Order: sequence, then C-alpha cells, then structure tokens
Amino acid sequence: MILRRKISIGYGDLCPTSCTSLSTSGVALGIIQPIENPGELKLVAGRHITPSRASNVLLVITGVVLVLAAVLLGWSAIIAEALNSQVPRIPLVAGSVGVGLLFVASAMCMKFVQPRWMLFWIVLVGAAARLVLIPAPPVRQTDCLRYLWDGLVWTHGYNPWAQSPAAALSNKAAGLPAGLHTLAIRHRALISHINHRKLPTIYPPVSEAVFAIAAFMAPSSTIMLKWWLVLFDAGTAVAIGLTLRHLRLPSGWLLLYWWNPMVINSFANEAHLDSIALFFVALFFLLLVSDCAIWACVALGLAIGAKFWPLVFISIVIRKYWKYPKRLAATLVALILSTCIALSPMLLTGPRAFISVQAYAHYWEANDLVFHLISHVWSGLMTSWFAAQRASRMTVMVLYALAVCGLMWRRPKDEIDLIKLGLWLTALIFLLSPTELPWYYTWLTPMLALSPRLSILLWSCTLGLYHLSYIYPGLIWVEHAPIILLFILEAFIPTLRWFPPVAPAVPATNPKLPGAL
Repeated sequence: MILRRKISIGYGDLCPTSCTSLSTSGVALGIIQPIENPGELKLVAGRHITPSRASNVLLVITGVVLVLAAVLLGWSAIIAEALNSQVPRIPLVAGSVGVGLLFVASAMCMKFVQPRWMLFWIVLVGAAARLVLIPAPPVRQTDCLRYLWDGLVWTHGYNPWAQSPAAALSNKAAGLPAGLHTLAIRHRALISHINHRKLPTIYPPVSEAVFAIAAFMAPSSTIMLKWWLVLFDAGTAVAIGLTLRHLRLPSGWLLLYWWNPMVINSFANEAHLDSIALFFVALFFLLLVSDCAIWACVALGLAIGAKFWPLVFISIVIRKYWKYPKRLAATLVALILSTCIALSPMLLTGPRAFISVQAYAHYWEANDLVFHLISHVWSGLMTSWFAAQRASRMTVMVLYALAVCGLMWRRPKDEIDLIKLGLWLTALIFLLSPTELPWYYTWLTPMLALSPRLSILLWSCTLGLYHLSYIYPGLIWVEHAPIILLFILEAFIPTLRWFPPVAPAVPATNPKLPGAL
C-alpha cells in the first residue's frame, strides 16, 4: 500500500514497522489517504521514501571500505615518514577520488528509509576512520607546523602576530625579544618547514587559543593538536544531529558530514584548523533555528574569531529579523560585541597583525577556475600583473555582492530556507575564491548535511585531484567544471538534485491534530 499524506508531518527515523502504525492511525484520523497499489511503501510529502535493503548493504560495505581506506592512508603516511619520503601522488589521488565516489553513493542511500541501527553504524564508522588517522603524520600538508609554532609562541608569552618565524630565527627584527629568538633556535627544524615563514601568523585569536591549549598540554605534538581539532569536528557533528532533530529531518543525513572523506582527511589527517570555525558555524545554525537569536550571534562572533569567512552569515541574521527592528538591533549588538571580544588580541596588536591577511587577499591564488578565467581576461587587457590581480579581485567581489543581494531578495519561508541561504553564500565564496583548496570545501559541509545538494556532494570526489593539479593544470577543469555545469542544470531540472525539497514539519502542539504523530 502506498500512503499519501494530505499535510506535512515530521519525517523522523521511519522504519517499516513505524510506517505501518502510522498508516493505521493516520487513516483512522482522516489525515492520511490510502491509495491502493501493490508496490512498495512510499510517503509522498515533498520527498519520496522507499525501503531498500540494497541501500543497507551498500552503506555497510561503504563504511568498511572507508575505515580500510583510512587505515591504508595512515599506515602509508607512517611508512613514508620512516623512509623520509612522501606518499606517492597517483595512489593518493586515486584513493581520494574512489572513496569520494563511494561516499556519494552512500549519500544517495539517504533517500531511502534506513533501520534505526544505521545511525549507530554511521557514527561508529566516522569515529573509527578519524581515530585511525590521528596517530599518523599529515600527508603532503605542512600547515599544522605553523599551528604548532604559534602555540609555542603563545605558551611562552609572546605575540604571534608581531613577529614572523623567520624573523624570530634570524634575530634581525627590531624589538625582537631575546627569549623568542632562543625559542626559535630550539625549534629551528620546525620553522624550516613552515610555509610562508617570512610572514607572521594569519590566524585569528580563537584558533590561536586552541593552538596554545594544545601546545600547553603537549608542546610540538601534532597528535595532541589533531585530538583538539577532531574534538571540534565531533562537536560539529553533534550540532548537526541536534539541528536535524529540531527540524524533523532524517538523522541519517548526518552521514553527509560525518562520512565525508574531505572532512575526515582535512581534520584527522591533515590537521587543518577549519574544524574550529565549523563547530561555531554549526552551533550558530542550531541556535538560529531554535530562535535563540542572541546566543546564535555569540556563536557567530566566535566563528569569525576562528576564521574570517563566517562574516557572510551576518546577512542571514539581517534577513531573518529584518521585520523586527528591536530584535535585529539586539542581535547585531550581541554579534558586534562578541566579534570584537573574539578578535581583541589581534585588534590590540595594531595594523601589523593584518599584514598576512593583506598579503593573502592581494596575492594568494591556488586550484581555482572561475577566478583564473577572470584573471586571464584582465591580464589580456592590462600590462601590469598587479593591476590585473586587483581588477580580478574587485570583479569577484562585485559578482559576490550581486549574488548576495539576489539571494537575500527572496524572503525565506522557514528555517530550512535560511540554511539553504547559508549553503549558497558559502558555496559562492568557494566557487569565486582565488584559493579553492580542498579543505576550504569543508566550510559547506554543515549546511550540506541539513540541505543536501548532489552537485555540492560531487565536489568531494573531484577535489581529490588537487594533488595532481600542480603537475597537470588542466585537471582544475575536471575538479570544478562538472560541478558548475550541474549547478546550472539543477536550477532548471530539480530532479537532478536527488534530494527533493523538504516540506516544513507541522508542530507537535498543533491543536488541529487530536493525536501526536
């Protein structure tokens, strides 16, 4: 029998047994209309749900493969370090793309009803994959070395925005504390492998505080740093799970974050700091949909204090409370205060604290497609590379501003629309940015788990080509062009999204319903 609902109710974690009881009580109450059809059980209310044993089997197999891939990557890194070499690029890229494809296949299984034990399996697999990678050295990434140095600088009472690691080592900078130079000599090997060591740190104070705590507990320990980053990663998963529960969305959608290979690799393997900001972003959306506006803005302020890009979510707060001036004013005051407090160590350092931010904004470029094409056009019109770069970055900023205005013009119908707005604001940053590094993709994943989109999910496959794009620049087209094409097709062919639009749930306290569903 196929069930067709006349109204939207919470989706929850349905199973064939609960669907049967739902059909009985629903027909008795007159709110579920039975349709005679000998096919499989299906609920029609903005989305389609079909029990599938094959999807259960695929999820189990994919989970096992994901953990085995993490084990293989971890042991490869340990062996490569012992041999004083690096993990070969081609096997690394092949494994990343292959695991990404399996992840997308498992994400598609979330269209179907899953048994209740599947949530336990999702949590177990994601946790196991992370725990396996924590003891292993990062593969082909050295960003974490800067985090270790910054933590050492903090724990010894010095300012990481005041002096660069290279200046601390050379002892030629004016006003350099003698103790900082001694610290740099002691950790000369660490500094020699830091990227852009002639620049002071670029990272905001909230992230720096985490580096300092990790360094206080275990100086120069990548493993301790990873534990802290994975802890924030797990906190993000908890916040996503609570948001899914609040919005009455399938709890299995947690898989879209917790099993995402880009997320696992970026935090548990490569030890990127982005998990800190992601936790506060996920907390921001949880509090926002729970209508805790002030605390949501405090969380957003901490997210900005961890990394600057969550500034774009200010537009979501403005859009949500635009018709309530007093509440909007209160939320903006809370946001400004929390942001200023979070950034205060950097602000008190003065303009020199933003030297690296300026260099990043003006000159950084890596693994990009859209910006590369815009820059190519301007380079053909101008003789100066610097002028072409400035024009290209201004063009991208104008395009992003126009896109934000277009997105905010449409009034959100419910909390899910606000999450979609956050997803598109972040996706456009990533798409238009001069630096489309794979771990920046993780910025999208908290919203992606709450508002799935096939095109954005596929980025977790194509971005695995990043480690070969330096050797074969044409691979950048393979990384991004299919995603852009699918973006466009999804706008005109909604069925390509694979995750149909979500209908808002009826509150449990609705007086028109004589019983709880």
